[in-house]
Amino acid sequence: TQETGTWMQYVSKAPATRMDVVRLQEDLDRRLLDRQAREAGICPVREDLYGQSFDELIRQITLDGPERGLLLLRARDEIRMTIDAF
Repeated sequence: TQETGTWMQYVSKAPATRMDVVRLQEDLDRRLLDRQAREAGICPVREDLYGQSFDELIRQITLDGPERGLLLLRARDEIRMTIDAF
């Protein structure tokens, strides 16, 4: 609500369409430009935006096939732990 400053976002349970994926890609490209992410090398902005996009892809895939979504979550978490170790 505007009075308390608290917002709630509802997640769609509808399977993702091809257009949803295209919109996600376009949104990622736009946000990379808007936030001036570096194209090469280590860039925290790029890492954050790709992480958000990957999380959304996992959400979409999980709705279509929970087992595949859980496997992707495991892979994502393992990759993050490996990167954090360096």
